[in-house]
Amino acid sequence: MITISATKIHWTYFTALEQDVETLARYVEPVQANFDTYSLEICRILFAACAECEVVLKMLAARNGANTERYDIKDLRRDITSQFPDFVQEKVYFRRYGLELDPWANWRSGNSPDWWGAYNKVKHHRALNYDQGSLKNALNAVAGLMIGVVFYYRYESPPPSQALDYRDFFNALAPESRLFFLSDDKYPAVLRVR
Repeated sequence: MITISATKIHWTYFTALEQDVETLARYVEPVQANFDTYSLEICRILFAACAECEVVLKMLAARNGANTERYDIKDLRRDITSQFPDFVQEKVYFRRYGLELDPWANWRSGNSPDWWGAYNKVKHHRALNYDQGSLKNALNAVAGLMIGVVFYYRYESPPPSQALDYRDFFNALAPESRLFFLSDDKYPAVLRVR
């Protein structure tokens, strides 16, 4: 069983990245026309979101007892999609700018997310692939992280017979998401598009 204080760190990390995106939006409008824009700051957001996403996805995949220490994105896809088939259907809405992000769409066809591939290209061959640290990839990485964190909390929160069910758990998290939201009614109002 997890407690809010023990795991709030993943939500806090996500909301810190969300605040970075909000600050970035003062300089680069997060709209499709700017999706190919890249910069050092955008790369930093991409790197931070992907690194945290890997941590959270490994914890989520480990629910079945697997040792995920050496897992790569293909191993994570296999385990997470088998345990949580609806994971790949989740979309994130960046409502302030009218964007719908589908960060795990490639997992539906058995491929790695484009933003994950971009992250690895920039990480390993920055001089050749710096332009892959784009706004589109960074936004999708943050959206992918949100879905990962939400699923982790949703399935690791105390069962309803204990003090909090997962809806109460999400309602107790702070700060609330300011930019990124989900649409499904199975989530508490603090996570849904309003």
